[in-house]
Amino acid sequence: MFRLSNAKTNLLLEVSVKLLLVMNIEEDGKEVRKFYNLSLEMSKINMLALSWTVVHPIDKNSPLFEIDKETLDKSKAEFMVLMNGINNTLSQNVHSRTSYKHYDVEWGAKFSPIFKYHKGKAVIAVDKIGSFEKVNSL
Repeated sequence: MFRLSNAKTNLLLEVSVKLLLVMNIEEDGKEVRKFYNLSLEMSKINMLALSWTVVHPIDKNSPLFEIDKETLDKSKAEFMVLMNGINNTLSQNVHSRTSYKHYDVEWGAKFSPIFKYHKGKAVIAVDKIGSFEKVNSL
């Protein structure tokens, strides 16, 4: 999972996200670069006002199923995030892309809260969007 937000004061409408995984896999004795379109719990929201935690469920259909840190590192995995939305003030398309390398993945962690209430309104600490806490593994 990863978290995103709009740092501007306007709203983003019809926001969609795609998450791609790129890995080096050995096939027939050769290293091959494989691309996987990762399924998401939600790939589109109607409005992004504060933040959105985008989640890829790791189940038996996921290429990440039963992958450990060592395997992810060995494959030189990279997660590519593509986001698209509409700026509600200017009615313009907004595009963003970023990527996370295998060494950016935090194992055994959860996001820290970023919401606060100020004068009865929910606000987020955008500078803490990547903050996390370690959790005990079972």
